[in-house]
Amino acid sequence: MSGSDAARSLYPSRPFEPGEHKRIAVKIVDDQGIESLNGMEVG
Repeated sequence: MSGSDAARSLYPSRPFEPGEHKRIAVKIVDDQGIESLNGMEVG
């Protein structure tokens, strides 16, 4: 299993209802511990 497959299996997405602004924040941590945060619009 690759690193990304392992992480995906450890932290599954939880269902949610979009809020008033229909935006979410996505935090990504790579295998070296470098964090990245991105805001995205959802439907």
